[in-house]
Amino acid sequence: MPDSISRETREQLEALCRKISVSHKIDVELRRELYGHMEDRLLAHMNGEIPLTEQDAFILVREHFGDPAMIKEQIQEVHAEEAASYLGRRLLAAFAASTAANFICTVLQFCTGAVPAFLGTWREPLQKGLFGAIEIVLIPWVMYVILRAWRRRIDHGEPVWFQTMSAGRALATFVGLFIVMAATLPFAKWVQAAVPNPFMGRVGAFVVLGAFAAILAMGMIWIWFCDQPPRTARTLRLAIPAWALLLAINETPHAYRQGVPWNENLFSISANLLIAVIIAMISLALYRLAGRFHRQTDLSVQPE
Repeated sequence: MPDSISRETREQLEALCRKISVSHKIDVELRRELYGHMEDRLLAHMNGEIPLTEQDAFILVREHFGDPAMIKEQIQEVHAEEAASYLGRRLLAAFAASTAANFICTVLQFCTGAVPAFLGTWREPLQKGLFGAIEIVLIPWVMYVILRAWRRRIDHGEPVWFQTMSAGRALATFVGLFIVMAATLPFAKWVQAAVPNPFMGRVGAFVVLGAFAAILAMGMIWIWFCDQPPRTARTLRLAIPAWALLLAINETPHAYRQGVPWNENLFSISANLLIAVIIAMISLALYRLAGRFHRQTDLSVQPE
């Protein structure tokens, strides 16, 4: 009874697997699982009651895995075991990128305090402009650049640090990132109080709208990174509250006021969390709208 497959048939299986992966948007890790199922089924056909040749067995495998309903069932079978792990690791990576972007940009905002004094009356407007540009433009851009680099490596089948670490190391990394974020928040608040910036005193409508757009953009980037194959409804259900929680934690120091009764602070922090949830939901709606527009654009440019 055959227990191995020739090189030629393996290449045929790999080509079939790649074709299915493209049409069903399956990532590299899931494609390996699918290839294993194909190989097992081919060997089962070859070792059945009426043994088949490799080529005949491959034809049966090709017909079997060409059924969209079967493919969906096969992928969901893998999802049941792997989807939670995939999403958890992507949330960890998105958290790392967010923390890195905030830390880098807070340091750059601190450096705006070193704008030369000889600029005279131009110094403060320049400081405010640089501070605002870092807050509104640079933070989302840095976050996107980091996540895009990781996602490209995943798409090319290259392992990324968060894909290969054990559950224990992933938990330790999360705790370390949380400590870094907690240490950065007071520093960011101090920088905002010490360096002239457009968020001091009365804030203009342009600054408010810019900051709001930046937060929405970061939410969309977060969702975009988490929404990779294998895709399940649970992916977005967990990605959205995770982003809202991170956003609320980042804004908690601004919601908390010293010398204010605890119940007023509790109300302020709770309202801040509610606002974060609303912003996260708006980010999700914009992400879905952008995805729908992208699909319609793809259909419109396809040759008839």
